[in-house]
Amino acid sequence: MNPTTTNPILEAAQLSVGYRHKGNSRIVLGGLDLRLSPGKFICLLGPNGTGKSTLLRTLSGLQAPLSGQLKLGNQTLDQIPPRDRAKQLSIVFTDSIPIGRMTSKDYVALGRHPFSGRFGGLDQNDVSKIDQALEAVGAMSLAHRQIAELSDGERQKVTIARALAQESRLMLLDEPTAYLDLPRRVECMQLLRDLCHQQSIGMLLSSHDLDLALRFADELWILTPDGKLAQGYPEALALNGTLKRSFANENLDWDDEQGSFRTHKTPCQFITLEGSGPERLWTQRALQRLGYGMTEDPRQSRFQISITHGANEPSWTLAQPSGTHTFSSLEALISQLVQSP
Repeated sequence: MNPTTTNPILEAAQLSVGYRHKGNSRIVLGGLDLRLSPGKFICLLGPNGTGKSTLLRTLSGLQAPLSGQLKLGNQTLDQIPPRDRAKQLSIVFTDSIPIGRMTSKDYVALGRHPFSGRFGGLDQNDVSKIDQALEAVGAMSLAHRQIAELSDGERQKVTIARALAQESRLMLLDEPTAYLDLPRRVECMQLLRDLCHQQSIGMLLSSHDLDLALRFADELWILTPDGKLAQGYPEALALNGTLKRSFANENLDWDDEQGSFRTHKTPCQFITLEGSGPERLWTQRALQRLGYGMTEDPRQSRFQISITHGANEPSWTLAQPSGTHTFSSLEALISQLVQSP
C-alpha cells in the first residue's frame, strides 16, 4: 500500500507549456491543473507528439512555462536556486546516461553534488547515502564497474540510484524503460513503484507502455490528441472510455473484457467457442490472430470449438461440416486450422 498525503510537492495551476521562437509562442498544452504528492506513482501517457517530454521538461525547470503557476513545495519553481531545487527534485532522462570512463559508484556520487561543499568533496555521510542508493536498486555489485560495460538494464538501475542519492522528494523520469527488454521493463517499473511507496517519493514518469502503466501506476495522466489532460485511476479511465478515445484508431480498438488494445481485423469467418479458464483466453487470441471472429449464434459460424477439461489435460474439439476432430493441444488445433482450406 502507498502512503497517502494531502500536501503536494509539485503543483501547477492553469499551466501552459510549449516553445517560444522569435517572440512568438507555440502552446503544446494549456490550462493544466496538476498535483503530485509524495508517495504517488503516476504514469504520463499519450500518443507521439502530444507533449509528454515538453511537459516533463517544464515541470523539471529545464524549460520555462509559457504561462500559469508552477510550484515546487511552497515556492515558485523558477525562483528556487538550482542547488536548492536539486535537493527537492531529481530527473532521470534516458539520453543523460554517460558512457565515458566512470564507475557506477562515481556516477551515483554525482547525486550528492547539491550537498557537497565548496570544493565538491564527499564526507562519510555522502558515501553512506551513495551506498544506500546502490543497495536500494540492487546495484551494489555494479559499484566498481565501468558505466560503458553495463547492460541497458544495469545502466538504468545506476541512473535511478543517482537520482535516489539526491534524497529528493520528487523524481521525474522520461521513458525510463525505453531501451529495456520486456523482463527488464517489468523489473524497472516494479522497482520504481516500490521505491516510490517505501521512501514516500513523488514519481512521474512518461511511458509508451500502456499495459505496464495500467498494472503499476497509482494514477494516470493521459495527454489526448486534442491537447487535453485526463487524470484518474487506471481502472476508472478504462471504464469511462478515456483510454479508448485517446489511443484507438483505424487499426486499434480497446477490448473492455481483456483490458488491452487489439488490432482491427475483418474476420474471414465466424466461429463459436465454448470453454473456460486460460485455455479459452489463449484459444480465442489464437483464433483472432488467424482472422476468425467470435459469435454466439451457431447460424453465423462455420464451425464450433469446445474446450473440455478431463482428469489430466484439456482437449479441444473441432466440429465442422466435414466431421468432428479432437486435439490434445492448442498447437495441434491451430495446425489443423492453418491447413484447412
